[in-house]
Amino acid sequence: MDGKADHRWVSYDDLAAARGISKASAFRMANRHKWEKGKGNNGTVRLLVPLSVLDRRSDARSDGQRAGRDARPDSRSAIRSDGGRIEELKTENAALKARLEAIIAELREAGEARVGAEATAKARLEEIERVRADFARLTAVLEKIEAEKAKTPWKWVQDAWRSWQAR
Repeated sequence: MDGKADHRWVSYDDLAAARGISKASAFRMANRHKWEKGKGNNGTVRLLVPLSVLDRRSDARSDGQRAGRDARPDSRSAIRSDGGRIEELKTENAALKARLEAIIAELREAGEARVGAEATAKARLEEIERVRADFARLTAVLEKIEAEKAKTPWKWVQDAWRSWQAR
C-alpha cells in the first residue's frame, strides 16, 4: 500500500487510540471523511489518514485530561474542594428565594387590591344602573302628569282648590 508523505496507514484501533475515541467513533470518522481503505498483510483493514488528524486528539483538554465520561472528577472530591463556593451559592440561593417570596407577596397584595377595586367598581356600576332606572321611571311619571295637565290645563288647580276647601 502506497501512502502519501503527509498521510499514514493505520488500523481502526490505531486511529481510535491516537484520537482518544472509541472504535465505533473511528469507524464513523473514517466513513465521514471517506479515507482510503486497504487490507494489510495480516488481513487488518487499514485507513490512509492525514498526519494532522493523528497528531491531535479530538477531545483533548488544556489540562491534559480526556473530556467526556472518563474525565469527570470524583464528585466527593469536587464537593470537598468546592465547599466555599457551595456555601456562597447557598447564600445566594437563600437571598434569591427571599426575593422571590417578597415578589409573590407583592403580587398577592396587588391581586387582592385589584379584586377589591373590581368589587367597588362593580358596586358603583350597579348603583348607577339603579339610579338610571329610577330616573327613567320618574321621567315616565312626570311625562304622564304633564300629559294629563295638557288635556285639562286647570283641572289640577281645581283639584287642589277643592282639596283645600274640604279641609
